[in-house]
Amino acid sequence: MLTLQIRGGSSPLKARVSVIFRSATAPIRRKTDTAGTVTFDAIDIGDIHHIYVDPLDAGFEITVVKPLDAAFRTRSIDCARLPAGPTAWWHELANWRRQGHQLGRGIVVGVVDAPFTAAAFADFRAVAVPGAAPFDHRLWRDDPTSHGAQVCSFIAAPCDDQGFGGIAPAAAIRFAAAVNERGKASQVIVSNAIDLLTRDHGADIVNISLGDCPDPTPSLQKIVRLAEDRGALCFFGAGNCSGKVLYPARYEECIAVGTLGCTKWGGPYSAAKIDCDLARRYGDESTFVAEFSPRGPGLDLLAPGVGIVVNVNGAGHYQMTGSSFSSPVAAAILAAALSADSHFFRLPRTRERSGYMRTVLKSLCRDLGFDELDGGWGVPRLLLA
Repeated sequence: MLTLQIRGGSSPLKARVSVIFRSATAPIRRKTDTAGTVTFDAIDIGDIHHIYVDPLDAGFEITVVKPLDAAFRTRSIDCARLPAGPTAWWHELANWRRQGHQLGRGIVVGVVDAPFTAAAFADFRAVAVPGAAPFDHRLWRDDPTSHGAQVCSFIAAPCDDQGFGGIAPAAAIRFAAAVNERGKASQVIVSNAIDLLTRDHGADIVNISLGDCPDPTPSLQKIVRLAEDRGALCFFGAGNCSGKVLYPARYEECIAVGTLGCTKWGGPYSAAKIDCDLARRYGDESTFVAEFSPRGPGLDLLAPGVGIVVNVNGAGHYQMTGSSFSSPVAAAILAAALSADSHFFRLPRTRERSGYMRTVLKSLCRDLGFDELDGGWGVPRLLLA
């Protein structure tokens, strides 16, 4: 049996704790109780590779502890507080400025993801679009910080002095839930959501941070093509399992986004620092490609997604890692650029428009020293005025 005490500063911390093993044993995940305690019964402590602590209370770093660390020996893990905002390395890499509160104005970004409760921000332009999924999402109805809320926040969370706002805070978000009755991504519902957003709700850009599949999904490819015909561009996370780019991101019609980190970000026990230590592909400006980020055919670009922080739906600051978050960052950079492009707004909603968007996106990408298999076109960055 293994019992751990999880704390944030001097107080018990609500967290999701995962035990990762050296052997092929599947990871075990538990949530702490109200006292910050979590117990794992009948496990082989000698087989533990590391313990991953994902805080559910706002304001603390995702923390990784290994068996040789003092925190493991004492069975007490203290998660460090997140750095203060209002901006950080991913804003700087994107050439984003605090004065960018108008970025994204006039652009509609569709988001296909897990549902969440209404935004706490009065000016957070996230409007739910019903009809994509025919299920009652009671599991998420009262969750203001679900995966979907996190994705939307990286795009358009308002800027304030507390910081860590979205890249395109003036963009209008149209959100469509796309999980089945078991809470899993469904290709059919994802297709319905993309169709709905681009047909009836004027989405210029659609971000899909779920639904990874190793095999082709022709029906979804057909819908993405239809979105292009309507003048919209679809962004997908490339996946978090190394190896090749997963479907549907791998289709040429999709924008497949890999995950970038910063070597100067994160405390000594942070998950961001561990990802940096594991990386084997380092680039300019203190960047690295995350070890879990896929490479090869189908990868279009890289965007920040290791240990990045956002004020999630007005509920506080949370830290995230994965292509689920690099994808909306990339989508938001394009939204921010297009909002200042008068030519874009004059184009008809046809394939001419989506083709122009793809050309603009390519023009924003900069080479940070990664080869094409690792980095695609490069890293999108806003043009400095």
